[in-house]
Amino acid sequence: MRYKINHPTDPQITAAYGWDHAIGFFVMVYRGGQIIEDYDVMAEEYEPLNGVLHVMIRHEFFDICDVLNAFYDQANALPEDLEPDLRLVGEVISNLQAAAD
Repeated sequence: MRYKINHPTDPQITAAYGWDHAIGFFVMVYRGGQIIEDYDVMAEEYEPLNGVLHVMIRHEFFDICDVLNAFYDQANALPEDLEPDLRLVGEVISNLQAAAD
């Protein structure tokens, strides 16, 4: 399963992410249609879900505090019920969990 998100502040940056039987959890970050980083099971020191989230943090789709808060808040709410600044990361986490099921 594959999902796409737009960067919250830079319209040139997008990411495709998800889970696949062959490559596990993955993310590809694009700038102007060109891949600038990709991450999957072939990555050195692959850390499935954490690795995908770290790539997105590195490219400023969200920050580590947002990830931690979204994990905490999602235990009690749906992604759409999260605070507006946590909805993007909440949606990514929810999509990754659903994709792997």
